[in-house]
Amino acid sequence: MRLSKNEFLKGCHDADGMSELIQIAEKVYQTHQPIWSNFVSGKLREEAIKKLKQLTDIECSSEGGYKCAERHRLLFEHINNPLKSQKGNIPITGLRVEGNFLFDHPSKNDFLDALNLIGLPSEFIGDLWVIRDRGANAICSKEIDFDLNGLKGKLRDVDFQCESVPLEELQLPPQRVIKEIATVEASYRIDAIASAGFGISRAKVVKQIKAGGLRLNWDKLSQPSKLLAPGDRIQHESRGVLEILSIECTKRQRWRVLMRRT
Repeated sequence: MRLSKNEFLKGCHDADGMSELIQIAEKVYQTHQPIWSNFVSGKLREEAIKKLKQLTDIECSSEGGYKCAERHRLLFEHINNPLKSQKGNIPITGLRVEGNFLFDHPSKNDFLDALNLIGLPSEFIGDLWVIRDRGANAICSKEIDFDLNGLKGKLRDVDFQCESVPLEELQLPPQRVIKEIATVEASYRIDAIASAGFGISRAKVVKQIKAGGLRLNWDKLSQPSKLLAPGDRIQHESRGVLEILSIECTKRQRWRVLMRRT
């Protein structure tokens, strides 16, 4: 290992999470045995993979269960690993959370909180998405030390039940076509750009920002007036991701914005 722990942690937004990943990398370096991490956030995943590329003895890859997954498990492997690569042997499975939510519409975070209460820690849960009024689907770790099938809980006044299923039986979120969008706006505030990029009203964007439905570069967002810059990414809980490619001032002092929606 050529980098010290302090170098890995420098500028990291989640020092505890990065420390755990460093410990895994060190163990793999010593034993030459591949190890999968727990699920990590999108931001930590990107930071870790970028930093670990600087190591010559450890390879790091990730998998979240489907193409546009945000939360992934990281696989650490020694370049001289005597075993066959574990990249195709991903220790994840599907999870259905079923209940009658016709008259109650929980959010993604509501379901995550409810699963935590019945003993399913967040580090064992990957992406979770709401399936209209029927409940939610999620990706979870295979190493959970109890049987998920039939596990019951309550979300506010609604009873729900869990079922472990193969990934291919999940109703995955819709996979979006990558699209470049060009727009000219009076400002390059996040509420204006998100409105144009996601095709929803500016008032609705502001409401969703206040409700926690939009994030900027993986972080929670509270100010609709936040100004953007090229390279910024806006994450919407149900409409995908907007990446800002360029921002230019026009002759009429408006702003020409080019972005990519995925």
